[in-house]
Amino acid sequence: MLNALIVKNLNVWYGDRHVLKDVNFSLPQNKILAIVGPSGSGKSTLLKVINRLIDLNPLARVSGSVRVLGMEVLSDGINLATLRRVVGMVFQTPNPFPHLSIYDNVALGPRYNRLVRNKEELDELVKESLIKAALWDEVKDRLHEKPVNLSGGQQQRLCIARALANKPRILLLDEPTSNIDPLSTQKIEHTLLELKKGITVVIVTHSLRQALRISDYLLFLENGRVVNYGSAEEISEVRSKAIGSYLKYSA
Repeated sequence: MLNALIVKNLNVWYGDRHVLKDVNFSLPQNKILAIVGPSGSGKSTLLKVINRLIDLNPLARVSGSVRVLGMEVLSDGINLATLRRVVGMVFQTPNPFPHLSIYDNVALGPRYNRLVRNKEELDELVKESLIKAALWDEVKDRLHEKPVNLSGGQQQRLCIARALANKPRILLLDEPTSNIDPLSTQKIEHTLLELKKGITVVIVTHSLRQALRISDYLLFLENGRVVNYGSAEEISEVRSKAIGSYLKYSA
């Protein structure tokens, strides 16, 4: 099976600060990887490297190799628009486009990337994405309203639907449940477990409990280094060794 993600000898600097240090791991397709560790350990930086959002920081310098579905992400010749469609991203703070309707938030990417041929296909893709994000039943009669009246948890699920509408192969999520209510957190976790049937999920979380609930693989970062990495079969062992050290970082 082709690996979804292979990271080799990855190093990242912000100016003189060495943020990620010799990071190595590989992740099979259609699995959930949870990245955990204390604040400042490099978790979010790792996500930004995977879809090249790191390029937006003028102080950033990167070395090593990151391969996504066989593509070398760090190659100068890679098409960033294609990469960021294949590798979707959901951020910690919900950020739906406030000037667009709920429908148009989800439809924007497929229109831009020409993923549909007509309005009927677009309608179906918007509905399918909202269903996958566990939001359809709550907004199906409000599709042409602005998202401002949605709760924080609903807005985050809208952002997940927006990412899914681009038909990504990998979905990155940076602490997607840290600012929302427990019920929405539960719905998002269920959504991620369903999504892994068709795509690979990488989630950064401060909650070790959440990581253990939903992940197939756990990656522990501390001071920019991988201190533990385990598959599903190894999680119980990783937990027994690491839970004492990391529970203080867990919400």
